Amino acid sequence: MASLLTSIVLTLLAAIASSEAIDHLRKTPPLNIFEMGMYTPVRMDTSKSKSPKPLVIISPQEAGVYPILYFVHGFDIPNYEYTQLFNFIASHGIIVVAPMLFTHFGIIPIYLPSHQQEIDDAANVANWLASYINTAEPSILPKQVTANIDMFAISGHSRGGKTAFALVLGYTKKTTLNVKVSALLAVDPVAGGKLGPFKHPTIPHILTTKADSLNISIPATIIGTGKGTICTPKGLNHAQFYKECVQSSYFVVSNYGHCDMLNDGNALIKTMCGSGKRGTYDIMRRTLGGIMVAFIDAYFGGRPKAYNEILLNPSLAPTKLHPVEDKGLPQQYYDA
Repeated sequence: MASLLTSIVLTLLAAIASSEAIDHLRKTPPLNIFEMGMYTPVRMDTSKSKSPKPLVIISPQEAGVYPILYFVHGFDIPNYEYTQLFNFIASHGIIVVAPMLFTHFGIIPIYLPSHQQEIDDAANVANWLASYINTAEPSILPKQVTANIDMFAISGHSRGGKTAFALVLGYTKKTTLNVKVSALLAVDPVAGGKLGPFKHPTIPHILTTKADSLNISIPATIIGTGKGTICTPKGLNHAQFYKECVQSSYFVVSNYGHCDMLNDGNALIKTMCGSGKRGTYDIMRRTLGGIMVAFIDAYFGGRPKAYNEILLNPSLAPTKLHPVEDKGLPQQYYDA
């Protein structure tokens, strides 16, 4: 009997150890998903990196193996204006990498690529990361931190959200994306502008105007904002992306606007694009970041509880989420 009990205990301990290894040391309790996590976010010095484009990298400081969130900035919005959001996400055990796909001199843009060029540039950087994120000299990650390239999620805001879709759907022209993307998180994606009654979708045309026409074969979520203005025109915004996705979940942060997840400050662009109450933008970042972390946890961590709870009870979020919908995701999201 003693031998049998010893065997059972050892088996249980081995199972626990295996589970912890698969979970990549990420243990954020679901109830804290909308608060800063247990890891210490650190912004890496990438000034001497040989990346094709400048990078912002914010990583957990603690030793471990972590998934990657590759984040594409919005049109003419510097990648460093999202660092407060990135800090939140990294604090939950996720390495955030954000390329800068245009060039500024001070506040003056001196290189704004076409959208097709932006898509190709984003693919180039992603390919470079796949080869060098763990081996670059000088290092672009903290000591004893490893990026799991097999857990590569792609995200983007505004036009960057459309870029994320374009990469997943294979819309590169001069470059082939060689990275296996395992999840898609689009933040208030926009596919163009509008002048009067006329829509002006950016090229390449991703949206088709037809429901369920975008066949995304990986888990996807779309997170929109409720205070949209000229920055998120109807027919080219988050609602249209969700309508056209065959498979996706969908959240709208009702009381905040298109640029409210940016760092504190940035008052002009927040006001222009519709904004929530001043001084409360941390609530927007925690809500958006919490959904993103829960989504990545569900798919990469095998822990769908927090994500399912948000879908079933959106009032758990720090601010109003409406609508919240789900067209279906892989079964592991629903297996507790």
